[in-house]
Amino acid sequence: MSDLINRKASTSKVTIHQISEEVDAGNIISQSPLINVKLKDGNFTDNILVLDDKMMVPVDQMGAKLISELILKKEAGKEGKINKLDFKNYFSDEYKKRLMQPIKSNFHSEVLPVIDKDLKFF
Repeated sequence: MSDLINRKASTSKVTIHQISEEVDAGNIISQSPLINVKLKDGNFTDNILVLDDKMMVPVDQMGAKLISELILKKEAGKEGKINKLDFKNYFSDEYKKRLMQPIKSNFHSEVLPVIDKDLKFF
């Protein structure tokens, strides 16, 4: 998050890595759609908790998809790790549009949730 703040980026993505000893060093499994991390007025929040709230929006659904893929793999009798997931077609266009909306509040916990009712886990 600190590099995001230092760069004053307007968008970012959440990345799922395979577990490794170093933080963010594992192979990339997938990334979320773009997420707008600017406030409505175009400024960058100085509240890291607000930024964290916004960046966490797609994480539950990404995690659920990863878990469902692991379950399907296990049920098919296959062993091993998940190497890649394709989130490009997983999230609906409407959900992607909502992720690109600016942060509505500069107060922690007023950003969540954004739920995509069209997601299919299995």
